Amino acid sequence: MELNIHHTIAGFSLRNKKTIHEINGTGYVFTHQKSGAKLVWLANDDDNKVFSVTFRTPPSDDSGLPHILEHSVLCGSKNYPIKDPFLELEKSSLNTFLNAFTMADKTMYPVASRNHQDFFNLITVYIDAVFYPLIYQYPEIFQQEGWHYSLKKATDQLKYNGIVYNEMKGAFSSPESILSRYCKKVLYPENAYCYESGGDPDSIPSLTYEQFCNFHKQYYHPSNAYFYFYGDCQIESLLNMINNNYLSQDNSITIDSQIKEQAKFTTPREFQIFYPQSEQESIENKAYLSLVYMVGKATNAETLLGLEILTTILMDNAAAPLKKALLDSGIAKDILTEYDDDLLQPLFSITAKHTAENKLEDFLKIIRTTLQQLMTKGIDEKRIASCIYNKEFELREADYSYYPKGLFYNFAVNTSWLYDSDPFMHLIYEPLLETIKDKAKNRYFEKLIDEYLLNNSHQCIITMSPQKGLNTKKEKELAEQLEKYQKSLSEQQVEQMIEQTRKLQTFQDKKDDPADIAKIPMLSIEEINPKTEILPIEVLEKNKKTVLYHSLFTNQIVYLSFYF
Repeated sequence: MELNIHHTIAGFSLRNKKTIHEINGTGYVFTHQKSGAKLVWLANDDDNKVFSVTFRTPPSDDSGLPHILEHSVLCGSKNYPIKDPFLELEKSSLNTFLNAFTMADKTMYPVASRNHQDFFNLITVYIDAVFYPLIYQYPEIFQQEGWHYSLKKATDQLKYNGIVYNEMKGAFSSPESILSRYCKKVLYPENAYCYESGGDPDSIPSLTYEQFCNFHKQYYHPSNAYFYFYGDCQIESLLNMINNNYLSQDNSITIDSQIKEQAKFTTPREFQIFYPQSEQESIENKAYLSLVYMVGKATNAETLLGLEILTTILMDNAAAPLKKALLDSGIAKDILTEYDDDLLQPLFSITAKHTAENKLEDFLKIIRTTLQQLMTKGIDEKRIASCIYNKEFELREADYSYYPKGLFYNFAVNTSWLYDSDPFMHLIYEPLLETIKDKAKNRYFEKLIDEYLLNNSHQCIITMSPQKGLNTKKEKELAEQLEKYQKSLSEQQVEQMIEQTRKLQTFQDKKDDPADIAKIPMLSIEEINPKTEILPIEVLEKNKKTVLYHSLFTNQIVYLSFYF
């Protein structure tokens, strides 16, 4: 079916259309006229189809509300009222991906399958989950997935429990994760990135059921929904299903979910934090020193790609100039780097792992001296060319192991689309690479070093030191806090808490109604193609040798195998 600008399918009006050679297909941008929902379809002949619905969900505190909601909407919905519809779905699905992600400013629900009917089934269950979850009917879902007071009898010690609460307690025990989270907290003090979207265990129990429900009402509306399709989708039937079942009842509304820009610092900032260390281990040379910068914008495709290549040039391996200078100095046992471009204003960090606090000045001096030398003398041309071509090969090959490539194209689309820019800017990389190759002849990467590292005042210097007994101290403080609260409760309140714990246990133990289980769409044998996939092959004779030739789209990469 030929689609032209302003063409309408099932209430979706086509706003933009672009040929994207890099994915061997065409990109379409739709807007749902009634609800305001947005939709992108990357159409090509890939049968490993991908769907997702993403919502902008900027956190306003550390309670982990977006993360708890991500878990909770997948615990049954209006049309599929069972406790774990995805477990049942898995039993007869041929999915190639089935998951959900809570990110710093968005929540994403992707699925993938090579079977058309299976793909349709997965999408139906997912959309029903996000728009019509059972969270309003069963507060126990919030208690189970988020947090609750656990008290089985009056003589027991009061405790916090909950899936996300326990998950994040584990996540916050790793020094690297503590440092990574703190980097965002101090680098973006004025926008959503200063909060932990996954939830800080210290703050998760501050979240109320009312706040939880209100967050869903506010952000899980079609006007804040970004639908994505990839591959050889039966787009007309899919859009009709989405419109008829989920969008036709809702009018477009204004939702304030935009990510606010962080104003640039005028001077660098310095911080000292601690992480827990066991009593048995030595704390000598166990500190972390980190220099973290805010660099560029996700909506500047050339700079985003340029900075990614620069990260490789500087820090990719032990021979990379900046990493080599730090390792050769013996300042730390290992040097870590992070370039996080899944943010409106990306983050670049350099970290010395397992070092001493008094080496901070040496750490900073080596970084600045090395960068200054690269600025003055120039970066080795062969290294620049190698890193550019490695990135080009990586982009062309799009080899994501067993993950569908359409999922990673989805991440690329969201990097600009969810910040109100062209969704295709990071997919159309060939002109970007040509521009960067051309500019590299005129000190392009040296200029990036100068602007985004050497003369970037928006940076934070963090020293993270080990502290013995920190976990023990925190656990003791938590136990004392809960004990004090438990003693303040009246006899009636204690009974109510015991009853709430019992009701939650009953909810969790209750078996699903077989009639409700039967509502989950199951793939039948008849809907599975019994034929083996046939790959195109020609048998050629070249120089008295037999050559097996496969004519497939490989994005200008030639694969040659010799067999003996």
